[in-house]
Amino acid sequence: MDSLYDEKAFGLVSSIERSIVRLNLESQAQFVALTNALEVQLESGQPDPRVVRLLGQAVLALADIRGLDRNKLQLDKRIDQLQIRIDEIRRSYRRD
Repeated sequence: MDSLYDEKAFGLVSSIERSIVRLNLESQAQFVALTNALEVQLESGQPDPRVVRLLGQAVLALADIRGLDRNKLQLDKRIDQLQIRIDEIRRSYRRD
């Protein structure tokens, strides 16, 4: 099966991680663990939209628990864009 590696998807995950790391939080490792899990999904070449959605929801939940401003960090927007991108590349793959 061909790889579904997508630079745009990786870029979105990187931007989510950078927005958190910049804050230099004590809980930073928890966020990085979640973004690493997202990257592993992407690296698999066959990211499952359900898993990506759940990991994205986990990032948002952790942001809420830690009292972060999700709007200021554009977390919802970036996670939505990632989900859309995963859906696009999955549909594209199915057409080929």
